[in-house]
Amino acid sequence: MTQAAMNRACKEAGIDINKQTLALNEMVSNGIIAKHTTVDTCVYQLLDSNNTMQLKNLGIEAIVAYELLTKAGSMGLHKDQLIKAVRDSGKVPASTTKQKVAKVLDLMLNDKLVKTIKPSGQKAVQIYMLIDLEPHHSISGHAWFDNGQENLVSELFDGVVSVLRTERYGTMDKILENLRRTDTLRSLPSFGPDEMQQVIDAMILEGLIVTFNYDHDGDSQILYKPNMDQQRVSGCQLLSLFEVPCGRCPIRAQCRMDPVSRISPQSCEYLTNWMAASTTKQAPAKPGRM
Repeated sequence: MTQAAMNRACKEAGIDINKQTLALNEMVSNGIIAKHTTVDTCVYQLLDSNNTMQLKNLGIEAIVAYELLTKAGSMGLHKDQLIKAVRDSGKVPASTTKQKVAKVLDLMLNDKLVKTIKPSGQKAVQIYMLIDLEPHHSISGHAWFDNGQENLVSELFDGVVSVLRTERYGTMDKILENLRRTDTLRSLPSFGPDEMQQVIDAMILEGLIVTFNYDHDGDSQILYKPNMDQQRVSGCQLLSLFEVPCGRCPIRAQCRMDPVSRISPQSCEYLTNWMAASTTKQAPAKPGRM
């Protein structure tokens, strides 16, 4: 249930907003529900009763760790960071040691409440997250399209424009729902809301679509519609931002604007080659000698 839907339901039930907040926070802390945070809202999920019982059996350290990982979502938390956050939460005894929290985390792994992943290019690092979540692309290094698939981006641009021309306007979820009814996403089984938002953001920067807010009964939505002033509406005609190597770099999260950094724009051969190729394409032809 989204935050907006939760607010409406509690308002209809006559529950004060302050009492609602306190109750939800307590239920999250006790492992009864999970709170998943997204870019523009949050979603509450009723947890399996078996999970709740497992957490209670493992103790307050497990409940706090689960709460912290729920808030972290698909980004997860480094092991040391998670252990420190549990001990600093104020919810566990002050005498709780790092070793005890680490042991609890191992038990949570064995009970399949959480899992660990290793970020792309960082084999020595362990990141904990809830068992049913997929890691964010900046951690996993997964790109939803590969080299040579730039035409696919153009097809997506055209598909989004087609959907919005038919519907006149729509939310990100509605656009994605309509695209899934076509053949455009057949080769992208993992294409979801995050990827759809990347496409929409790029189209806004390209001037293909525009965004506006729609308020109804206190529930605000972000809607998108075609930019009718944009003449070049075909994605194939655009020099897409997705062509920049950074967009599909598996270690872009480690990139720093620092000349001495091992991974930086200044030292990136892929970015250098792309900029050189772009300059070559756009440079006017030099006049021949007489």
